[in-house]
Amino acid sequence: MIILFSFIFLVFGSFANNIITFFINGQNFDFFRSKCFNCKNTLSISELIPIFSYMYQRGRCKKCNDKISKRYLLVELIILILGNITLLLFNVSTYSFLLFFICYIFLIIAVVDFYKLVIPNILVFCLWILSILKFFLLNIPVQYFIYNIITIILIFSLFHLANLFFNFYYHKQIIGYGDIKLFSAIILIGNLIQFFFVLWFASLIGLVCYIIFHKTFKLRYSDNKIPFGLFLSFSSIILLFFNFDIVDKYIFLLGYIFD
Repeated sequence: MIILFSFIFLVFGSFANNIITFFINGQNFDFFRSKCFNCKNTLSISELIPIFSYMYQRGRCKKCNDKISKRYLLVELIILILGNITLLLFNVSTYSFLLFFICYIFLIIAVVDFYKLVIPNILVFCLWILSILKFFLLNIPVQYFIYNIITIILIFSLFHLANLFFNFYYHKQIIGYGDIKLFSAIILIGNLIQFFFVLWFASLIGLVCYIIFHKTFKLRYSDNKIPFGLFLSFSSIILLFFNFDIVDKYIFLLGYIFD
């Protein structure tokens, strides 16, 4: 069973790389056989085996010996790990597969945002659809869905006004609108309290990474921008695996500290 599902996760990992390549390189989306970007050689079946083909070929094209990005290997490995952790924590169920696909989209968003500093609308839309399915699957009362929609409108308005203010006085935005759209998906998947925890956790990780890799970010990104969607996605995945129990434990800890 584990071997079968691992194979399925590897296939999804390979497909995720296709999606990522489409968004970051502007390549035509390839539903069929992939090609080497350098020599345009159609890859053989053995070259399409996730993870193993990369390791066997030592990260190079078999025909032209051009280097293959390590991103392909890392994405496939991470999705394999995410899939197996999901099954380990939630067993084989409709909910575990839904959770896997939510994490799957978050991972694609994280990688695309890292390379291009952009969060594609279609990926956010996919998260909206999956979050609505989550409401139906868990039989969550409709009033909670309405509450989340109202919350999204208020959060969007708040950050939009903040952007207008900073743009007027400092000629720059405080946060990208792609990130704000991602906020909406995170709120739909959880709720307002969980969103603020994700925002706090993502900001903390982003700040640490910015300090550690400041020179790298300055070379890669203009105006000292960072891929905040990467940190938002990573934080959301962590909380989904904890089934948001970590938020309750965090609030309890704060109450204990300041009591």
